[in-house]
Amino acid sequence: MTSATSNAGHRTKLSPELSEFLIELSIGVHRYSMYPPDHPTLRPAIETLVFRLSRLFAARARVDIGVAQKQLLVDGMATDARHPVLNDLAHRLHEHQLVAVSIHAGVTAEELAELLATLAAEADRGEDPAGQRPALPAWPHIRLHVLGYDQLELV
Repeated sequence: MTSATSNAGHRTKLSPELSEFLIELSIGVHRYSMYPPDHPTLRPAIETLVFRLSRLFAARARVDIGVAQKQLLVDGMATDARHPVLNDLAHRLHEHQLVAVSIHAGVTAEELAELLATLAAEADRGEDPAGQRPALPAWPHIRLHVLGYDQLELV
């Protein structure tokens, strides 16, 4: 039994692979927010994400990341709201009015670069949140899920 499981056999925290991917995703978004598009530090961030995702996709077809204001939700587990890097990513996605991000196997480095650039926009500093843009980017292997009330109904 690993440290990620309890005595009953249920996982109590994210796998190291998922945690590392989320941290690298946050770092990549942060780099894209700091540097111009042609800066040499951006390519290694993408390469690291491609590597992390290739390890995850060996055992799954996609990664779904739920978004709360201070936490991310993956595989039914929430990240630690006190983790500064993951808290920052959750906050940024929340500010973009996203409720989830889905990344499917086959995702390309170009798609990831566009995703990071989209998420790097400062939604809380005057730029349009991704969730309010007239048209979300149409990537073959990435889907941004926006907060919407148009499909809610009272039963």
